[in-house]
Amino acid sequence: MGEVYRALDTRLQRVVAVKILPSNLSEDLRPRSDSTTKHAPSPP
Repeated sequence: MGEVYRALDTRLQRVVAVKILPSNLSEDLRPRSDSTTKHAPSPP
């Protein structure tokens, strides 16, 4: 189905998962929105 790797998001300074799909499964997928828009802390 795919491979999952652990990586460090250097902007958010946290561990994230990166999933790599085979080309036959990823042809119709659109990229997800940037995680910083959903998970970044709000300014004080």
